[in-house]
Amino acid sequence: MARGAGGLLDGGFVFKLGRLFKTPYGGEGVDFIDQLNYQFTGGLMVIFIAIISFRQYVGK
Repeated sequence: MARGAGGLLDGGFVFKLGRLFKTPYGGEGVDFIDQLNYQFTGGLMVIFIAIISFRQYVGK
């Protein structure tokens, strides 16, 4: 359950939790192509999986 002010879901806790799951895109030796790879590979895979699944379920 969510507690009141200063409780479990206050802003500081949520901010710290968000930083825990943040993926670093920058850093030593990371160029523009690497950043595109990190950002778009997952989305493209989901789109292609959806297209293939749709074509198998519905047919050509």
